[in-house]
Amino acid sequence: MTTLTQAPTGNSEAIAAWDGPLYDRFVQFRPVVTTGLGALSALALELYPPRPGQRVLDIGCGFGDTTQRIAELVGPDGEAVGVDAAARFIGTARREAVDAGVGNARFDTVDVQEHVPGGPYDLAFSRFGTMFFANPVVALRNVRHALNPGGRVVMLVWRRREDNEWIYRA
Repeated sequence: MTTLTQAPTGNSEAIAAWDGPLYDRFVQFRPVVTTGLGALSALALELYPPRPGQRVLDIGCGFGDTTQRIAELVGPDGEAVGVDAAARFIGTARREAVDAGVGNARFDTVDVQEHVPGGPYDLAFSRFGTMFFANPVVALRNVRHALNPGGRVVMLVWRRREDNEWIYRA
């Protein structure tokens, strides 16, 4: 399958934030963030597990902890591909996967609003990575085109800001 290539989607401001001050904050509070969010992705992967041998795209993979978990679930015959628009997160994810000896995970710095590399995939997974697209219709269309026929999408997203007081008030 081919991935659609789109005109620039105006996501540069968000990418600069995630690659700059937000990366620094996530590093500072990483144990809190990855522990809390990790519990949610663990539940999602339990409810909708990738199968051994599958190719899985992890959208907005951040530090790559979920990508590494997916790589474990798909086993040596499968592959987990983590993508994030922030190069600093991808650099960390690559180093940590190598350090952990995870050979069936790879990482790419890419904005899926522009294109999705390396398909086709059997599953697209995202732990809070799809909420920040400037143009979610274009991004999710690209994801759909990168999936095999019958491929699944599993996304964890927050509800509206107003429904999440801990974010809204901050």
